[in-house]
Amino acid sequence: MGQPIQQSDIYALITNQIIQRLEEGVIPWRQPWTDSGLPQNFSTNRYYKGVNFGCCVP
Repeated sequence: MGQPIQQSDIYALITNQIIQRLEEGVIPWRQPWTDSGLPQNFSTNRYYKGVNFGCCVP
């Protein structure tokens, strides 16, 4: 087997990948989806209301 990867090498690898993506014009921390309106439960599709709604909206 090959040599184990050092922790500093992992940091450099991730950093280089982020820099490469930025140079390609990709902003990796940007939300790739659109805002779909009111927050709702994923499994029931019911919209949140009351205190739950307040907890979901920034």
